[in-house]
Amino acid sequence: MAIILAKRGVDSMDARIEDFCCIRKTNRYTMLMLYFIVEVCINNAFLLMRHQQTFQLVKHIEMSYQNEKIYAQTTHNFIRYGVPQDHKCYRYEL
Repeated sequence: MAIILAKRGVDSMDARIEDFCCIRKTNRYTMLMLYFIVEVCINNAFLLMRHQQTFQLVKHIEMSYQNEKIYAQTTHNFIRYGVPQDHKCYRYEL
């Protein structure tokens, strides 16, 4: 109300306010929204891919560390106790 009093009346924008409706959208608006949605989808796909690659890299590093640790323990035990003499292959035994 203060704006109308400061302008001393109603300007042409206020007179034509019914011409600017939210229901009426142009083709440009539709295309902009489509491009925005596609951009968000591409960004989300990139973030998911990067997170998965980072997770796989961390998992690979942890597995290689565990494999080195297991290898060191096994080697130490074989050197200390020797290879068992009565080892059998149970896989081929019926």
